[in-house]
Amino acid sequence: MSKLLRHVALVPDDNIGHQLKASDITRVAAALQKQATRDFGPVWGVSGTVDGFSSLDDVPLGYWPIIVGHEGQGGGGVHLDDNNQPYALVDLTPDWTVTVSVATPTSSFTSCVTV
Repeated sequence: MSKLLRHVALVPDDNIGHQLKASDITRVAAALQKQATRDFGPVWGVSGTVDGFSSLDDVPLGYWPIIVGHEGQGGGGVHLDDNNQPYALVDLTPDWTVTVSVATPTSSFTSCVTV
């Protein structure tokens, strides 16, 4: 069976200025990549990449963004845009890295991937 390939972008929202360093985004994206490869892919038959970007403007077409900022989500949540493409909003809190691990392909995007 061939595997689907999904691309996920971890990116800070413009509404938080420079509160997240590029090294934070890169470090967390690498951890999410490991989580997706180890835990998600074998179970769901979907492979993917998780890449960090410094701005939404830098995210290539076809990526599903996880946007970290002052999002008013009470944590995080997955949504669909006008083209039915998923994106996640994660509030920048002291434990945002825990929240973002729940808003990744290994969990919340599962419903979007398997539709």
